[in-house]
Amino acid sequence: MSRLEPVLIIAAQTESELLAALSRGKNSIDKEGGFRLAILNPNPERIAKAEKIIGKGKPCQGLQDIWYSPAGLLLSGGKLAFMYPGIDSLGRPEVQGVAEHFQLPVVATPGGDALESRGVEVFYSSDLYTRILEALEIHPSLMFGHSLGEWSGIFASGMIGSSSVDAMVQTLQPGMLPVPGVVFAALGCSVTQAREAIEGLSRIEVSHDNCPHQSIICGEEDSIDQAIAILTAKRVMCQKLDFRSGFHTSMFADFVGPLAQNIFSMEMSTPKVPLWSATTCRPYPEGSKAIQELMIQHLLESVRFRELTEILHGEGVRVFVQVGGGSLPGFINDTLRGKPHLCLSTATPNRESLDQLQRFGLALFVEGAEFRIDLLADISPGDFKGAEAEALATVIPARRLFR
Repeated sequence: MSRLEPVLIIAAQTESELLAALSRGKNSIDKEGGFRLAILNPNPERIAKAEKIIGKGKPCQGLQDIWYSPAGLLLSGGKLAFMYPGIDSLGRPEVQGVAEHFQLPVVATPGGDALESRGVEVFYSSDLYTRILEALEIHPSLMFGHSLGEWSGIFASGMIGSSSVDAMVQTLQPGMLPVPGVVFAALGCSVTQAREAIEGLSRIEVSHDNCPHQSIICGEEDSIDQAIAILTAKRVMCQKLDFRSGFHTSMFADFVGPLAQNIFSMEMSTPKVPLWSATTCRPYPEGSKAIQELMIQHLLESVRFRELTEILHGEGVRVFVQVGGGSLPGFINDTLRGKPHLCLSTATPNRESLDQLQRFGLALFVEGAEFRIDLLADISPGDFKGAEAEALATVIPARRLFR
């Protein structure tokens, strides 16, 4: 069973107070403190490195497992958003460690590489991490998703109940979902260049505008091959993807019937958290019929993820949290290059799940988030200053429930 690693966590109101606490080598958390530092597995070398980082006065996000900010993005008034990934080559991280730590069940999925199986796996992984974030009392200002991830967001936001989801999952057994025989290809270029490449070709569309340097096209294989040849001649990297669905194009229109039937049978509710659509680049509408119609529209129109990212940044979102594993931080960073923001992922295939979640929590802490950090670090009420210590005296013992 995975275990949490030792940490040193400090929040202070001035840089000098932060350095003084660091020299003592003990946790010291002032809720009002804007100067924040977290060190994983602290040792003399890392503490000395942290002193140098603080002296430079610039944020540090995880260099040698050190996190520091003199003015966190959330403390400065920025909003936090949850983002839900779709089917993704990076979206299959290990989850057993975090599930055991928070005493949550892992839903068994069919496994394999069939489209339906991968979709179900992504959904339940996102749901597990949503429940973990709820246990940590991390609350977003809004949610959004990428491709299938938008449906994960619909569930996480409270618009549909678990019974409706379970009924839909039962229809997504391998081979049960009819799809057109079309191919996806990822392109290392903007949506403008992608549209120029497919102009005049038959049965081919842009299905995803992910970021300034990645688009996805979908179409018949001959047209895809022609588009790839055009772009390769211009030194654009192209790669056919290993799944077929036709989602997010008009070519799926003749196949949407079974899913539409399920969607219109669902009971819809007002979301607990605003959910933005990557189809319309606006919040989901009110009313069951309008929500259901947008869910179907989402299957037939392009994913405008780059546009949505820019709009949400304009709405004040500064910290983007990927719920589960996937490529969304790369898309966000490419789109918002040079603008103040931070992308964090709760999971990654390159690290055990509890190790990554602990690092995620430390990164979020230094940006000013208030949450149950005690569930990700060995801290006690005495580590907090002022009234916060009294409030936590009755809360922190509950952390034993998660061991």
